[in-house]
Amino acid sequence: MSAKSKNPFDFSEYFTHIDPKSVLDQWQKAFGNASLPQVDTKALFETQSKNLYALISANQAVMAGARNLMQRQGELMQEALEEATQAMQSMGKVSDPKEAAMKQSELVQAAFDKALANSKEMSEMIATNYQEAADAINQRFSEALNEIKTAITEKK
Repeated sequence: MSAKSKNPFDFSEYFTHIDPKSVLDQWQKAFGNASLPQVDTKALFETQSKNLYALISANQAVMAGARNLMQRQGELMQEALEEATQAMQSMGKVSDPKEAAMKQSELVQAAFDKALANSKEMSEMIATNYQEAADAINQRFSEALNEIKTAITEKK
């Protein structure tokens, strides 16, 4: 957790040491003067730069999704605690054992239905988050393959 933030869902500090520009500068120094016959090395470098930025974007999206998921889980936990408190209060008002058993059965069924709905919501949030990241990576992968093919075939 960041010293600046008291938000337990703030994971930004984990990415502060990542500097894509520095990584790209290192790549440029290491491979910038490389020359391969029939290969446009500058185009390949640009492709790798785009790949790096695509991965960073996908990771940021996944982390934002994880943060949203944890926030929602916290909200659901708060709701569950409030509902449990209300249920205990309503059970305390019931004096007839038969009525208490019926009320308890209704409360258990409602809690079970709510837990299923919450589980489904969490699953959908996770699936959507990862699908969006995977789609972005797959799109970039396709573009990169085309760029590499072009870099190899255009410099003849």
